[in-house]
Amino acid sequence: MLACCIIHNHIMGVDPNDLLNKGLYEESESNFIILTLTEREEREEEENGLLREEIAQTMWTDYMARNIR
Repeated sequence: MLACCIIHNHIMGVDPNDLLNKGLYEESESNFIILTLTEREEREEEENGLLREEIAQTMWTDYMARNIR
């Protein structure tokens, strides 16, 4: 894998317009996937976000209480 990366970087440095690279970095419409969440999944995501925020706030409060002394 590493060798492939090195060869790719070398080719890009020597001739970025090489035919092998043509279209490599162009996005096609088939590469775009639209994901939709169900109402339950949206609610779970929101709850997880609130829980993360609560945990972060508790950690910050504890940190400040220990370091202000």
